[in-house]
Amino acid sequence: MADLAPLGDLAAELFADVELAPREALVLVNNNSFATGFAALALAHAARLADSMTVAAALDLEAFAANLGTLDAEVARVRPYGGLRDELRRLRAALDGSHLWSPGAASNPRTSSPTAASRTCGARRVTRSASPRASSRSS
Repeated sequence: MADLAPLGDLAAELFADVELAPREALVLVNNNSFATGFAALALAHAARLADSMTVAAALDLEAFAANLGTLDAEVARVRPYGGLRDELRRLRAALDGSHLWSPGAASNPRTSSPTAASRTCGARRVTRSASPRASSRSS
């Protein structure tokens, strides 16, 4: 009830020139309606933030001439999460027309597909574990 006066003042200012029906004034000063409105605004802001993060990720991929093999549809098939599939689709759409889709455009052309990327990463792990330093530690 402590919010009744401020909510009443806000409703009076917002709807000063509107003829209210019999129970509409109560709804305007009810805290639930304002909480619901704030929640709806927060949800809209969160959706806008998520969209801007997709655009920022696409710009990062473009700026670093990144390997787009990670955006391959095969990734979504292997890891069948709805959010991942949707985000990969949005990122591919954001990068539509990018020069990065051209062969050899990525900064690391050896990893042109997700399977090639995993093979390369696996080979790097083997190489590191077989380094002279690693063998001297085990002796």
